[in-house]
Amino acid sequence: MQFVPEWAPNIHPIIIHFPIVLLIIAVLFDLAGLVFKKYSWLRNSAITLYIFGTIFALIAFFTGKDAADSLTLLPQVITHLTDHADWANITVWFWGIFTLVRILVHFGFKNAKLLFVLPLISIGLVGLYFVYQTADHGAKLVFGYGLGTGNLVQTEIIKDPSNHSENQISDSTFVKNDIGSWRLLASGGVVEALKDNFQWVKGSFQSANPTVHTGETFIEFNVNEPILFLSKNKMKNLQIEVSLNLDSFKGSVYLVHHFNNENNFDFMKIGERAIALGKVINEKEYIIEESELDIKNWVLIKNISDGDHFRGYIDNELLLHGHGDESDAGEVGLLFKGNGNIGLKVINVTIIN
Repeated sequence: MQFVPEWAPNIHPIIIHFPIVLLIIAVLFDLAGLVFKKYSWLRNSAITLYIFGTIFALIAFFTGKDAADSLTLLPQVITHLTDHADWANITVWFWGIFTLVRILVHFGFKNAKLLFVLPLISIGLVGLYFVYQTADHGAKLVFGYGLGTGNLVQTEIIKDPSNHSENQISDSTFVKNDIGSWRLLASGGVVEALKDNFQWVKGSFQSANPTVHTGETFIEFNVNEPILFLSKNKMKNLQIEVSLNLDSFKGSVYLVHHFNNENNFDFMKIGERAIALGKVINEKEYIIEESELDIKNWVLIKNISDGDHFRGYIDNELLLHGHGDESDAGEVGLLFKGNGNIGLKVINVTIIN
């Protein structure tokens, strides 16, 4: 027997309605139990509904997380998905604590119902507001953006950043739009674009010795010392996509973002047989999430930073999803630590807020 229907992309759409209905009815039964005191079944039913509503809220939270992690997301949808996840997190914590307190009051203060229950029901109404916000943001993702329906709706809100007016440099090798997103493409003018449009913070343009390979159209860096180059504009919430070949390189490549200085920045690191999300704070490297990985040939590496949510993808497969402190806006770029040759086809940086 197939538990998830064919029309459903995952189990989350089936689960989400249970906590909404159960928690609303639980509060209504609790309130009715105060008014109609002789019907004790109302209060007992309210407690049961709180318990099951909270359980289903927890199941909805984890199935929603799995559902979101399984989707390829348009950059402009990510912030709305993060908002939905944050409201869901608040909702689960609220109802977990509320239900526990409500059970203790129900069984421990039988002679002081009005004194304790009425304020609790009032607090429960606040919890229903959290449920509403979570459901509203989720509905917006599905019905506004088509997330998980199999057909992402193209609207005036969701559109390719290249639809904005562009500032084209070096025959479209470096393209920057009016909201700050930019793309570097390996083509004939990429060497000049690298030299003119980036800050070389570690090493130098000359020591990196970027060379264009016209056969497969990529640029190759010869790395024998730490190399760090950055964009000249600061960004907050963003998506970085980089196509790399590390077959001839031993060391680590960092997708650097929220760069404040050489001792403080956020990153996604691709090293020998491992990837990681993390932060450098006062020179010390802190890992948020990491995973083993053995990559060969060309790979598309994607790093998403949205508020306190950090995601890492390889060839559009989510491998890392962690949480850390939200960082101030900063520059974006690449850091090479190691020795050998690195191939690069494209860097695409998109602002997602």
